[in-house]
Amino acid sequence: PTTGLDVTTQAHILELLRDLARARKMAMVYVSHDLGVIARVCDRVQVLYAGETVLEGPTRAVLRDPAHPYARGLLASIPRLGQRDLPRALDGRPPGPGEPREGCAFAPRCALATEDCRAATPPMIAGGADQMTRCLYPDRVDEITGDQAGTSPHGCAERSPCALDLAGVSIRYDRPGLLDRLRRAARPPATVDGIDLHLRQGETIGLVGESGSGKSTILKAIAGLLPPAAGQITLGDGTPLPAAVEARRPDQLRRIQMIFQNPDDSLNPRQSVAEILAQPLRLYFGLTDKALRARAVELLDTVRLGAPYLDRRPGQLSGGEKQRVAVARAFAAGPEIVLCDEITSALDVSVQAAVLDLLNDLKAAHKTAFVFVSHDLTVVRALSDRVAVLYQGRICEFGPASAVYGSPSHPYTSVLLNAVLTPDPDHAPRLTAEDVAELSPPARGCPFQRRCPVKCGDICDTDAPPAREAGDGHVIRCHIPLDELCARQTGEAPKS
Repeated sequence: PTTGLDVTTQAHILELLRDLARARKMAMVYVSHDLGVIARVCDRVQVLYAGETVLEGPTRAVLRDPAHPYARGLLASIPRLGQRDLPRALDGRPPGPGEPREGCAFAPRCALATEDCRAATPPMIAGGADQMTRCLYPDRVDEITGDQAGTSPHGCAERSPCALDLAGVSIRYDRPGLLDRLRRAARPPATVDGIDLHLRQGETIGLVGESGSGKSTILKAIAGLLPPAAGQITLGDGTPLPAAVEARRPDQLRRIQMIFQNPDDSLNPRQSVAEILAQPLRLYFGLTDKALRARAVELLDTVRLGAPYLDRRPGQLSGGEKQRVAVARAFAAGPEIVLCDEITSALDVSVQAAVLDLLNDLKAAHKTAFVFVSHDLTVVRALSDRVAVLYQGRICEFGPASAVYGSPSHPYTSVLLNAVLTPDPDHAPRLTAEDVAELSPPARGCPFQRRCPVKCGDICDTDAPPAREAGDGHVIRCHIPLDELCARQTGEAPKS
């Protein structure tokens, strides 16, 4: 029930579920890819692989010292809030539904596998700390955890040429009727307002914020799916982009591609992978016949699938494979900018790690710029060069990822970071702002004024907060001085 939710909403829902379970003595079975969620709400855990339970035991034991190689791999695949490296993905892929196999289903991907593992399915045996594991060598599982480091994300040079520029972009969803226009009735504040972003070639900018903060709305405006009410979007060569996608030339359409959150909705289930990839190859490059098929195979090799997938349809693919096809389709156009809208939210942590690693490689190979939208702050931290924090369609904080995730930070950024879950049963998120749904931005003042836990007075209600420069391009829009913000977050007294 929390998949795709922002971190604060997720944390509040989990608190509600915990309270209901305790108050009503209610049993609960919780299915999730998110091990941080499992750590927060579950007493016991069952880890499944290829339709079989491979590990079962108390949550603390399973997450602290799992007695099965697959569980170890899952934990190594999780990005961490304090780490810049991309997480390590598991090698290989799980067997497909109905795919014949002998022995342990995880053996082809396991560093401990022997001929005994491949000969027969292992039974469930005691693995220590009250765990039951489907592994012949639970005492050797520690041997595969020595090197959990992932790859370093490819960065972007500060002097890289501009790929895209947003200047004063405002976006509205309200459509005043004829009577409102005749009466000149006051319109509500814009859904998204005053967005300034400068995206460089080979750079990834992450957009974070709660649901309704305007992240996906900005992506739709860049893609031409939602024309801005004000402001200008310009390509790196200075060419203004027409607001509506219908007015854009083919070369402009080719340069900006979008990968959507759910590949089930964006891939035509009646078309084969070859047909899906053929559309942009014909449209933008006029490829046909052998040249088209050869390029399609090359694209599938790039996303680590290969020629055998050409004749498959989306219904024959796993979630990770479908998202890889969506990535291949985007790169078939040879884009300069790729817009990623929550593309890992429905993936398990190992497949997510593989997709992030793939995007990192493509970024390095093609100097592609990304605008990456996600509710998962750890994923954004791992992949992004710079991060913009949005609330009610306004940028509260912007700067290098290490600075935004450090101190000082905007009070709203602190609220988000405090709510992040980790796969640690002893970690509890800190919910420092009320869970209040705001239907529209405030007409004036700070956009976060209604929920701010450190609101400093009436000035927050009346005056737009100043942009405070914290150095290295790190900007915080808040009335509270930087040294006081830092002191509040570190617990130290502010300097006089």
